[in-house]
Amino acid sequence: RSHDVLFPRQKNSLPHKSSLFTPGDEAVLSLFTAILSSMFKPCGHSDHFESPHPPPQYWLSLPICDEVVLKFERAKVRARNVAYDTLPVVIHGNGPTKLQLNYLGNYVPTAWTYENGCGICDDDLLFFSDVPELPLVYVAVFIERATPFMDEFLHRLTTLNYPTARIRLFIHNNVVYHERHIQKFWERHRSLFPDALLVGPEENLQEGKARTMSVTVCVCVCVCVCVCVCVCSGLWNVPYITQAYLIKGSMLRSKLSQVSLYVDEGTDPDMVFCRSIRDQFVCPEEINPGTVEVMNSVCVQGVFMFVSNRDEFGRLVASTSFNTSRLHPDMWQIFDNPVDWKEKYIHENYSRIFEDDKTFVEQPCPDVYWFPAFSEKMCDHMVETMEDNGEWSGGSHKVTCSPVHLFICSPVPLFTCSPAIMNFVVRYRPDEQPSLRPHHDSSTFTINIALNRKGIDYEGGGCRFLRYDCKVESPRKGWSFMHPGRLTHYHEGLPTTRGTRYIMVSFVDP
Repeated sequence: RSHDVLFPRQKNSLPHKSSLFTPGDEAVLSLFTAILSSMFKPCGHSDHFESPHPPPQYWLSLPICDEVVLKFERAKVRARNVAYDTLPVVIHGNGPTKLQLNYLGNYVPTAWTYENGCGICDDDLLFFSDVPELPLVYVAVFIERATPFMDEFLHRLTTLNYPTARIRLFIHNNVVYHERHIQKFWERHRSLFPDALLVGPEENLQEGKARTMSVTVCVCVCVCVCVCVCVCSGLWNVPYITQAYLIKGSMLRSKLSQVSLYVDEGTDPDMVFCRSIRDQFVCPEEINPGTVEVMNSVCVQGVFMFVSNRDEFGRLVASTSFNTSRLHPDMWQIFDNPVDWKEKYIHENYSRIFEDDKTFVEQPCPDVYWFPAFSEKMCDHMVETMEDNGEWSGGSHKVTCSPVHLFICSPVPLFTCSPAIMNFVVRYRPDEQPSLRPHHDSSTFTINIALNRKGIDYEGGGCRFLRYDCKVESPRKGWSFMHPGRLTHYHEGLPTTRGTRYIMVSFVDP
């Protein structure tokens, strides 16, 4: 195997990147001897080392990674050998310690510092304004297991900040449940991706072979490849990537053209991919491995994989608890995928009520606050889930317990977060329960959210607060009333005269 080295450009400094050399201990020894002899000659050292192991203050091998730490100095970073308490100027890594060498190269000497941040992130940038035509990007999407928020993900493909005329789409769907999502997406947006290739579960194509197929198609047509569109800010050399990554098309057509990137019996495709990338070795044949001529020619083992967190490119979803047997399984993702859940099910203006309450919070009656809470989709899915459940109570109230566990965070300063242990949906119909007689709620305060529209889904309805003789007769879908539950706000549900009215109620801090 080849050896990796971090070596200084100037005395007493470390390099900004690692160089990789040809196999053979004798070549590495010759190279290091030449480097160190030249480096230390001004300090009185002889032209050549008699020992193959230079003094520890100059030399650091990486057999034990725990002995190497980063030392952050002003505007630069050094590698510290804790075993000798030294700051070596040459670092040697071999075998599995090459990954540790790549890690050190993410920082030393100025790749990333606290003072200046990333020192290499703006190197070799491609400015779209400098090219006559944008690169062709091949987007390959692999749906190998049931995944939440699929509709939202597919929609994002149509809103990428990149012209769809320069995008070629490949979708491999191996999940029967998602066929309806793919079909709906294709019916709406096929004009954006006329050359798209879709492979469904009926093809019975395994993930590794599907990924190989996507790369094969890409090599034939693409200039650039984007696969699977999946706290320090910078650019990081990493040994493993998965889910979402971008590959340069020329790399696939040259160094990786003869490599099995995804298929290896008994190994996951992502592990096969990263191992295949790391294990590549390319070196010019004319170089004599026994001389220091290797210094002036790059011999590469491994294609580096980088992660950039300078921009927010998106996020991955957790799918382990995704249960497709439910009517709307995305509703149960509130804890596993809270950001996606909020985007889909919470009203777009909900967060703004805490920033501008005069604009987004109304007060139709004394101490009754009215504000946006649920999205249209949340209201629809809640009603459909309740009707699908069908276990409406047979008592004086047509009530079914909500299947979604909710904890309503109170905006009242007295409470940081108040538990809502009584959450239910109420159904009003003229032939069942058209209204609700005057009553107090068993709560400190009550949340009451309208789930459908007056004048479209039903007529009548509303709420009357008897003490103030104040009515709210036109509730808005997805908007919430919040009012005290006891003492001051004795209230009643006004009769529903046509259709079906649904509301969701939470008794907060009962």
